[in-house]
Amino acid sequence: MNASIRLVRGTAGSGKTLVLTRRAIYLAAQNPEWRICVLTFNDKLARLLEANLRGYGNVKVSTFSKLCSALLRDYRPYSGLDNPRAGCAPMPRCLLSMLA
Repeated sequence: MNASIRLVRGTAGSGKTLVLTRRAIYLAAQNPEWRICVLTFNDKLARLLEANLRGYGNVKVSTFSKLCSALLRDYRPYSGLDNPRAGCAPMPRCLLSMLA
């Protein structure tokens, strides 16, 4: 079985959400030891997917922005952001405000 990363694209109403939900359910049922991440850009769609995937404890639904925010927060100590001599480019204010 090929369970690599998938990108689902299509026009409005073409069944992208249904395909994504069914794929996540299939993978979660076949591989209960896996941790499966379903990502979307849209908060409303993330809430719908969470409702559809409720009961599958190994499936996590998130938006891209929430994932990025969590990664920045969790890895801040390793990033050198607190050290002005770390050589990192200055971060945009919107990202800095998420880290505060």
